[in-house]
Amino acid sequence: MEDALVVGTLLIKLLKHADRVKIACLAQLVNVIAPIMTQKGGEAWKQTIYYPYLHASLYGRGTF
Repeated sequence: MEDALVVGTLLIKLLKHADRVKIACLAQLVNVIAPIMTQKGGEAWKQTIYYPYLHASLYGRGTF
């Protein structure tokens, strides 16, 4: 749950300051805990940080 809270907060901050932020790197968060995990020959499942990324992608579009 803490991971989702940190990622969600970071994404909200980036969206709120998108008029001033020219580039942002989320590589450290993504590399440590992948949003979607898999097992060899098994199933795939979503981690807690999947949902903040999903919502930022769906609702963080802005206007032109």
